[in-house]
Amino acid sequence: MICCCIVAVFPRAVAASESVEPGSERKWNGRSVQVSLSRSLFRQSSAIKNGALVKGAIETAAAAWSSVAPVTFRLVESDLDSISDSRSGGDGKSLLTVAATAENIALFPEGANAPPAYTRLFFNRQGSIIEADVVLNPFVQFSTDATAGTFDLQSVITHELGHVLGLGHSPSMSATMYSRVPQNRNDVQQWNPTGKLSPTDISMIRSLYGASNQDIDCCASVVGNIPGKSTVVWAEEASSGRVVAAEVFTKGSYSLGGFMIGRYRVLAQPFETGAAAELAVREFELPTRLKTTALNTASDVHLKYIGLNGELGSVPVHLSRGRTYQIVLGGVGLDPSNTRFGFNTPAISIMPGSVSSIDYGRGLSAIAISINVDSEAPEGDYSIFAESASGARRYLIGAISID
Repeated sequence: MICCCIVAVFPRAVAASESVEPGSERKWNGRSVQVSLSRSLFRQSSAIKNGALVKGAIETAAAAWSSVAPVTFRLVESDLDSISDSRSGGDGKSLLTVAATAENIALFPEGANAPPAYTRLFFNRQGSIIEADVVLNPFVQFSTDATAGTFDLQSVITHELGHVLGLGHSPSMSATMYSRVPQNRNDVQQWNPTGKLSPTDISMIRSLYGASNQDIDCCASVVGNIPGKSTVVWAEEASSGRVVAAEVFTKGSYSLGGFMIGRYRVLAQPFETGAAAELAVREFELPTRLKTTALNTASDVHLKYIGLNGELGSVPVHLSRGRTYQIVLGGVGLDPSNTRFGFNTPAISIMPGSVSSIDYGRGLSAIAISINVDSEAPEGDYSIFAESASGARRYLIGAISID
């Protein structure tokens, strides 16, 4: 049994553990999953805003995954309200519910301060998924019309259905499978609540189940060894810098795949803190093995937060082409006098002389930067790095999304 959850970050951050083992490649034996929709989803309750288009949101979330990989969901209604007990071994029925039953609310001991959803997985002796139950937190509210202070139902369910299929969390901030999701806000620049899959989401699901038949140029993969307990490996298009794949690996080896055949830059960095390293820049096909790389864990800079208008957060910023923005970054060691900031893309540039320190207190190092987004910038997700005087870099992966 494995449990997954996502963390709410606005208006306040909530800590949660993630027990899905990164890179475990747990999946269903077949490629069609039946999910029972509890009728609690369609009954009037405080958890779902009156008038919400619940069924449409669920169907759209399921279709998002089916459109990019050979997996399908069979959605049926059910009188069941409670998910299977973790000690029971499951009942063989994958349930999506929001009912405030004793079994369900036990997953949210912090009530409205707990994550907005929770997924419980069951496996057979061979390690294949045999049941996946999803509970929406009945102490918060979901909507389908972007009401401020609510969670977007489609985005949350898209994320949880990714867990149902066997995906863990993505280290790319712009991914639907990222571990944090905000509540809806009036400031739409901070979030795009549609549950749209990013390239990193697509590569993750294709690395498990393969690509659809029409995607004849998919998929490339890269494998290798990196000694260490927990490492992020990601791939960027060599020409544009767009992030196309990113995953966390914990066993000293990695297998990153599911992206289109082409020329990419592959990078890695320790998951928590430490310096990044460039593993290769080359053409990739299926499969490509790289030599063993030992990362330098020492780094005196660390990026953790990003935001707009002086507000730091743990979700990406969404920017438009042909405009100038002031972004803020938070972390450790971000001193403008000896730290360089940049992007692995020509589509985003830093305006000369625009980097300045900001006093946020609480021991947080923060800076403000003015950046310009090229009018011809390709749509996609991009990373930003901080480089110390020693040359050590640390990235925020997929922290900027150009729509």
